[in-house]
Amino acid sequence: MIRLAEDAACGPLPGVGARVGELAALAGAGGSATLDVGGGVRAIVEYGVLRFEAAAAAPAPSEGSLSVPGSAEFGAWALQATLERPAGPPAAQADAGVAVLDADRLHGAALTVRSWRAGDRMHPLGLDGSKSLADLFSDRRVPRAQRATVPVLLCEREIAWVPGVATAEEFRVRADTRRLAVLHAQRA
Repeated sequence: MIRLAEDAACGPLPGVGARVGELAALAGAGGSATLDVGGGVRAIVEYGVLRFEAAAAAPAPSEGSLSVPGSAEFGAWALQATLERPAGPPAAQADAGVAVLDADRLHGAALTVRSWRAGDRMHPLGLDGSKSLADLFSDRRVPRAQRATVPVLLCEREIAWVPGVATAEEFRVRADTRRLAVLHAQRA
């Protein structure tokens, strides 16, 4: 462990040897956690894997908007929205990079695209009630250092979709849906 920490620091890291017990406990705790070990290095445990990094978490891209139809960029993500007509009964969504929403429930407004914020909650498809985005990120094993870079798409003040994480129940396609908003998100 000491060698890994010093590799991340690109040199000797005084005092890290005294923290081996803390590092072992961190690694055995499960879930995800971090520990600053000094010298600008953090120990990170994510789902049973311990690693060290010197770099800070990626900064959150600037807030923007996505017109439907239209396209936008959010940091390293390319977002695209199209309008389509339903071709039959609603189908289950299987691709994490695509969301199909009821366009009429979007009220014709452009979607706000921003990073997640502490306290963000949404009502994911198939779940009774709401859940915090922090919990959804943990459930989907999105590393903490990457969470600020994942686009959160909102219609007015409601979270509609977080690529790879969840689609909101409020915007799901129903039997009476007349227009589909098909959203694509791809990380460069």
